[in-house]
Amino acid sequence: QPVSDGGQWDMAVNLIVKHGVMPQEVFPETFSSSSSSRMNYMLTNKLREFASELRSMHASGATLGEMRETKSGMMETINNIIMIHLGTPPATFDWSYTDSKNKFHKMTGMTPQSFYAEVCPVDVTSKVSLINDPRNEYYKLYTVDKLNNMAGGLSVRYINLPVETLEEMAMKTLQAGEPVWFGCDCGKFMQRDKGIFDTKLFDYDLIYNTAPGMDKETRLNYGESLMTHAMVFTAFDKDESDALPTKWRVENSWGRDAADGGYYVMTAAWFKEWMYQIAVDVSDLPGDVAAVLDQTPSVLPAWDPMGSLAGYLPGPSEPPSAATDAKL
Repeated sequence: QPVSDGGQWDMAVNLIVKHGVMPQEVFPETFSSSSSSRMNYMLTNKLREFASELRSMHASGATLGEMRETKSGMMETINNIIMIHLGTPPATFDWSYTDSKNKFHKMTGMTPQSFYAEVCPVDVTSKVSLINDPRNEYYKLYTVDKLNNMAGGLSVRYINLPVETLEEMAMKTLQAGEPVWFGCDCGKFMQRDKGIFDTKLFDYDLIYNTAPGMDKETRLNYGESLMTHAMVFTAFDKDESDALPTKWRVENSWGRDAADGGYYVMTAAWFKEWMYQIAVDVSDLPGDVAAVLDQTPSVLPAWDPMGSLAGYLPGPSEPPSAATDAKL
């Protein structure tokens, strides 16, 4: 599977740091950015074809220079396909806005890099990914073999922690007024129309006289669960007597017609079972967690489920836009 709609937080960081961002008004969505299956088919087809050609060249004794020249032409073809479907991003653009004091501002000749530096208040490099992977040792740093999207960019890194720590850090970040990006196994115990993620949503035992019985670790080991989708926490709910939230408000990317205007509710029980990753600010980490970043990461194999967000494609029974988020 040479390409998909998925990705990891550190991959987005690499793209933003190198290429910048721009207002959606100057580079709007296209049909293919929200319904990407046809584009992905063509990209996947050509990449497999090109892989076959390069391997044949190598087997026939082609020099490294010859192969690199051929590969350069192949990448130009891939780039053209992407721009046909998504459009060509403008090199420069003008942008105007009115601030909170009703003062008008006009910015001309902006580039994606200057817009990110001058306008966007978020330093994406300050965030780090925390995961809950009960198969592996907690308070350790991990990466996944070959899971990267940019030469010279950040490697994908995870701090593995108990799920309660992920709950605490997500709550703390929301209390500070910031949303929380997260990765989970989205299709499990989820009702799209009502917008609910809850482990009690379906009573399998009532119908089958048996119910799914594997715990989180076993599901990961046997391919029953993996990260399939990324969304954002925007709020939580808890009573004063509760140490941790009882439910979370989730903002999804499937449009405002889904759930409650595009927002979903996730229970604490669902979080514990199907949540795998959050991105939070390094400065908010407790000392013992921050110290993990000084470790040399242990390398998980390329097929490990902790790398699965980068390789996700929706199945036939899932929403066709499940893996498609708005363009950066």
